[in-house]
Amino acid sequence: MSEAGYWDLFERASRAVRRAELAEAETVFLEACRETRREGLARLVDRAYCNWAAIRIERGTLSGIRQGLSRVLGGSEDPRARQLAAYYLAALYQDRGRLRIMRFYAETSSRLAESTGDGRPAAAHLLGLNAVREGRLPDAIRSFRHAISLSHDLPQHAAIAMSTLGYCLSLKGARDEGRRLLEESLAALRALDCSFYEPALRLNLGFAELELGEPDMALNQGLTVLELPTYRDEGKFARYLVGEACAQQGHEREAGEHFDLLQKTYYPQHPDLTEILLLYRTHRFLNWLA
Repeated sequence: MSEAGYWDLFERASRAVRRAELAEAETVFLEACRETRREGLARLVDRAYCNWAAIRIERGTLSGIRQGLSRVLGGSEDPRARQLAAYYLAALYQDRGRLRIMRFYAETSSRLAESTGDGRPAAAHLLGLNAVREGRLPDAIRSFRHAISLSHDLPQHAAIAMSTLGYCLSLKGARDEGRRLLEESLAALRALDCSFYEPALRLNLGFAELELGEPDMALNQGLTVLELPTYRDEGKFARYLVGEACAQQGHEREAGEHFDLLQKTYYPQHPDLTEILLLYRTHRFLNWLA
């Protein structure tokens, strides 16, 4: 296989990701791993592995991934592969809630991106997500604005960063700018036919609408997400969003049904959760990105 053959596989897998067909993407990226290794394409072997590892992280199949990414970060001769490895190690530790380690790898990814010129918007966005999770909202807003400034030729990255920025601005009380960014980013993403990121952008908008006192609109976003393919914790947060929106509308029975599903599916160890969520309006204590 030539380098051109690798990039054909890369584009096939990337299209599958955009369509939220992660099983297909994983299969194609794995084929790229095998072919680059068989053909001795040293510059691309580690990149192919990082792309495959990224899909495994999204699908929650993590066995051996940390060790493999650490090997690439510490030993690859390709700077872009090292940058990708640091980025996905940060994503891995984000999922595990290890925020200091996440920040270390996010900062490493950002430094490598600056030196290579590749991956700068995604690295800036990742630093922003780390800041959100650590409760540093002003730092997060700066990082997301920086990510947007780097994304002028990357409309997908721009849409994602605009949405996350819009949600953070809504938490800070900047309602007009926040809503504008949230609505524009979702429209831009849908025009790109990139359904993989649609649940996250709709959750950003839905939780912002709770902050704005518009539970009917938040309910619509949550119900839409529940109809979409979701990964990581998006389905969990969509279920909470729907239940909370129903509760704010005074529809206690419907809220209880959704909170029951939330409790039984995700929190079986907390049998009193539905009662608590019906008694108290908890959305103001919840930042879904954190």
